[in-house]
Amino acid sequence: MGLDSLFHDVLTQRESAIPYHFEHALAERYPERHHVHTTTYLDVAGFVRAGECTLELQERPRPGFDWFVAGEGERLVRSLSHAAYRVTWQGQGLDLFRLTYKVKGCRTVRHIAVADEPSAAKGFMLACASWSTTLRQEIWRFADGQWDKSQELYASIHKASFDDLVLAGDLKQRIVDDFDAFLGGRETYERYNIPFKRGVLLVGPPGNGKTHCVKAIVRRLGLPCLYVQTLKTAYDSIDSCIRRVFERARRSAPCVLILEDLDAMITPGCRSVFLNELDGFADNDGVITLATTNHPDRLDPAIVARPSRFDVKYHFLPPSSPERMAYLRMRNDHLEASVRLGDGDLEALVEATSGFSFAYLKELVVSSTLQWVAAGRKTALRGAFDEMVVALREQMNSAPPEELTGCAICEQEDGTAGEMMAFDSVEVCEACVGWVAQRAAAEGIG
Repeated sequence: MGLDSLFHDVLTQRESAIPYHFEHALAERYPERHHVHTTTYLDVAGFVRAGECTLELQERPRPGFDWFVAGEGERLVRSLSHAAYRVTWQGQGLDLFRLTYKVKGCRTVRHIAVADEPSAAKGFMLACASWSTTLRQEIWRFADGQWDKSQELYASIHKASFDDLVLAGDLKQRIVDDFDAFLGGRETYERYNIPFKRGVLLVGPPGNGKTHCVKAIVRRLGLPCLYVQTLKTAYDSIDSCIRRVFERARRSAPCVLILEDLDAMITPGCRSVFLNELDGFADNDGVITLATTNHPDRLDPAIVARPSRFDVKYHFLPPSSPERMAYLRMRNDHLEASVRLGDGDLEALVEATSGFSFAYLKELVVSSTLQWVAAGRKTALRGAFDEMVVALREQMNSAPPEELTGCAICEQEDGTAGEMMAFDSVEVCEACVGWVAQRAAAEGIG
């Protein structure tokens, strides 16, 4: 194979034979030099940005690029799929080849370092791999069948706090206490031979604080975080992706593994593999699996009902009057003192927003304030709030029928537990059963 056509000649081979032909071609071209091969994740560009080495893209063999659309169709971005580089690392020069190909539909990236001395090839690969797998104000993100590191998600997590999270009753404190007790009790778990792992499921309709709570938990714990964005990929099976997710979690332990919208992620076809990885023979010591679901009824009972899988479930339901008041008061305190709403205005808004989720309350505050500023602050801020309440109420009422659950609480009916329990016709979904019990106890209802 000629150098100019190296990548073309290799990639036109049978997919299972591509690694062999690639390595054989380089061995023929550089018979006196030492080669080190790996498919381990290497963030070579990050290694360069950190000043650990220098990198020069070579024109021969001709590099290849993958193109993809970034953002909301805003721009085209290209990414190198195969290329040759000249590397300088710790005063030593070497050549680095990158090849991207598929094996049984699974995207694979192979790097080969070629150097005069074996210590240079091995040393560079080990140093780059070690650097690439160390988190630096980043979290691990799993998408498209592979792991990468995300600074954006890390920044988003570190903006979240329990201080600006409003939840019903003592729910916030119970969550904090539960995680603090778990992390502080490792010696007790080991002394009594209890597996040191925890599964926590946050349950409830969208817009009521689950994602904010997940971020606040991760920030408070300070453990490595692994976020699963999706298990679906065009390159591999979901079963294989699930195995790779838990393999990384075990290597990263103690850590937090986040599975958001679990009901959409785990299907009947992959349920068995998921259960085996979550609670099978493998040792998940130190792994905290933190999952959320908007639709617990779509999850198999083997996932939600067995204690050893998700030991604790917390219910996040639409805010009642006290929570709406607490949230609106908190946001009101962030406004300039001269334009803050008075207590009477806040009470009226609490009454007017019956059935609003926290997401709708946030939209109310943000949109009303922006609309008021855009209008030149010519009227009282309260008027902008009143107009936006009407607009958001219309938006809620126009929600497609498929988004409704049939549950009185999920469908934003405000009221006490006593009022909910007073009518035989009121339906309450599984996610809200715990909430009704908590409210009933608080209201002294037997």
